[in-house]
Amino acid sequence: MRIEHSTISPPKGFMAAPPGSPYELRRRDGRVVVEIKREAGAVRDLHAALIQLAKVVKRDRKIEWGCLVLVRGRMTAEKAFNEWTEIVDGLLDAQVRKRLALIWIEPGSFATRPETPELQALGASLKESLEGVEAAWRGRRANVTPALFEVVKVLLHAWLRGRGPLAVGEIQSAAGVAYATAANALAFLEDRHEVTRRSDRSAELTSFPTASWSEILALSESLRRPAWYADRTGRPLDPEFLLERLQKRVPEGVAVGGVVAARHWDPSFNLNGTPRLDVTLHALTGPSLADLLARIDTSLERSWRADERTVLVVHPLSRRETFFERVAAGPLAIADPVETLLDLQEMRLVPQAEELVRALRKGHDSTRP
Repeated sequence: MRIEHSTISPPKGFMAAPPGSPYELRRRDGRVVVEIKREAGAVRDLHAALIQLAKVVKRDRKIEWGCLVLVRGRMTAEKAFNEWTEIVDGLLDAQVRKRLALIWIEPGSFATRPETPELQALGASLKESLEGVEAAWRGRRANVTPALFEVVKVLLHAWLRGRGPLAVGEIQSAAGVAYATAANALAFLEDRHEVTRRSDRSAELTSFPTASWSEILALSESLRRPAWYADRTGRPLDPEFLLERLQKRVPEGVAVGGVVAARHWDPSFNLNGTPRLDVTLHALTGPSLADLLARIDTSLERSWRADERTVLVVHPLSRRETFFERVAAGPLAIADPVETLLDLQEMRLVPQAEELVRALRKGHDSTRP
């Protein structure tokens, strides 16, 4: 069983970035790094991605090119390049800006800034790699609706916990969708051979739903709508410190996820430290986002994307059933295994996510994923 993060096969000479990296691809010699953004729709998206890439380039002098790739952006290419030039010339020092590049890719064409032979070759290679997955990616947008997302999560939770088949009414109630919507979602998954139906019409996953899960990961940000927070005062904030503060004033409808939850679900979870605090906030029973932040640290500022300064991420949960688990060791609830897996994927901790699946499934069936 392999959980994929990226939907692009690296071009020749490149490889997927290591888990936790703030970019998607890097050249094998480490001299070129690439971050890919699909359908970036606002100047602030471009600004945030550029600043993140600039930090990477500034920190590692070995990097010759930090490339931001915009695929089918909702800005025109001309506007994107104009905004790029304004941001680079106005905000960054010369040693950083001369090592940054923008590659614009749309069906049938691409363009680069600057227009060097090396970047033109990379743009052509990336365009070829991306064209192979664009049709499938567009199909994912049509297939993975918010309702299907919740149904898959309910089924995957039951599968990971070894709870056996669920009646359609159970799935519908837990996901908080209409009965017909749940039935249609199950029919879709059954056509994919990811769900098996019993004689009483109850349903369960046949195995880890690799196809649907990869589509979910490709659209995770838009489906989950995370809120990222960072400290801009320069203080060395520790996510463990934020966790302690939250534990002192625990509200209902809130659970801790991410690495903290992974260690709960798998005591042998292998990762040093806690890179950030992931919190799941139930929309139906939890506090407002502002109230939650007040309980943790009011000096934190909202970011437009995750980067190395991110210390807190809040994931809203809209379905009816939370699947939160209470533990005797502390006052905070633990987010369910599926939300935890999604948190790990967002941090690009892919091997750790795969190991967590294996740990959860151990003993539930004879065929381990």
